[in-house]
Amino acid sequence: MEIKRIEGRKVAGLAALLQPVDELWYSGEWDEGIFTHTAAVVGSRRMTQYGQRVVEKLVPQLVSGGVTVISGMMYGVDQAAHRACMECGGRTVAVLGFGLKWPGISTNDLRFMDEIVKKGGLVVSEWENQPGTLWTFPMRDRIMAALAQEIYVVEAAAKSGSLITAEC
Repeated sequence: MEIKRIEGRKVAGLAALLQPVDELWYSGEWDEGIFTHTAAVVGSRRMTQYGQRVVEKLVPQLVSGGVTVISGMMYGVDQAAHRACMECGGRTVAVLGFGLKWPGISTNDLRFMDEIVKKGGLVVSEWENQPGTLWTFPMRDRIMAALAQEIYVVEAAAKSGSLITAEC
């Protein structure tokens, strides 16, 4: 997977953040058009059957309206949203809470990231080699919120990253 870098100030939506993004590392073909109409679909890592049904109904409607689906690529709602988007022929942007070159990325996640890129999507991160930590995921959430014009919280606990995204 080829990894490239773009200055954060060149990405629409990121310049207005209180904590600016200096650079984004990404894999895929950078196309500003992917950000024309976007929606973040986020939720619990412990997705229930209800959450799965919501994703299965919501994401196809978004894709049919020309919306790019943004999510955090974690298991649960995030990966279900990315997968549903790709199954409908849509483009998705995965915003990681760890570096794109972090050696701790699982083989399954690397395969999933490759699939996103091969289907016209992007995988982005604020970091190159940073491992995922308690502070990196809220930092990721602010990027998802800045890139998205709409945010859908499928299901979430009272204290969750999904609600951090919605509040950004």
